[in-house]
Amino acid sequence: MTQDIHGLAAAEYNRKRWQPIVNDLDFIALTDLRKALELIRSDENIRILDFGAGGSPYRLLFPKADYRRADCVNIPGLDFHFGEDEKIAAPDESFDLVLSTQVLEHVRHPQTYLREAWRLLKHGGKIVVSTHGLFEEHGVPVDYRRWTLEGLFCELEDAGFQREKGWKLTCGPRVLLFWLIRHGWLGRPTNKSVFGACWNVVRTIMTRNIVWINRQADRHFQYYSVVEAKEDATPIYLGVLAVGSKGESL
Repeated sequence: MTQDIHGLAAAEYNRKRWQPIVNDLDFIALTDLRKALELIRSDENIRILDFGAGGSPYRLLFPKADYRRADCVNIPGLDFHFGEDEKIAAPDESFDLVLSTQVLEHVRHPQTYLREAWRLLKHGGKIVVSTHGLFEEHGVPVDYRRWTLEGLFCELEDAGFQREKGWKLTCGPRVLLFWLIRHGWLGRPTNKSVFGACWNVVRTIMTRNIVWINRQADRHFQYYSVVEAKEDATPIYLGVLAVGSKGESL
């Protein structure tokens, strides 16, 4: 089994996702993801599978659930392990909800993974999937692909799910600010020019004022944080969150 070389179960890794603060480099994206996941919070006594759990940073959104965890990475306290076949040793219709947060881009066979989720869900059960739109490549341990929101809906439908609702995460100006904070320091101009001088000023401002910029993003661009699929929004977004339900058999 793959070792947890990226620290998915580490306390700080999970703190950033559950409680991001303004001096975190990824504050904008992680805040928006947490805000979106709050929309599917539940106090019901349901049985949940965290499918690709990592350290399960969002477990507290389901305080009364029978919460089970599965991953392909060697993390303490897992209930199930899976390999490249994306299968786990659990009976059909074992769960009321399958939660998949920032996992699908790391799955080699998305349809196999989603059809396994379909198998594991009870009739009427739901799957909640978040993944990346416009985001950098990051192997944990491998990174394969990206989705639009409509593409993610189609992926769920191809696996047998009925689409419920979805959101675009970190849209428009929030994307720009996120990328300038995260990677502005990479773009040092190679020529001496007015443009190069201006760019270096922007780089300096962004890298030395992360806290202030994160606060301004939240103050001025809240609308672009979590945008429902039916609403008008810029076509540029960092992430997507979709909810599907299990109806009749495939």
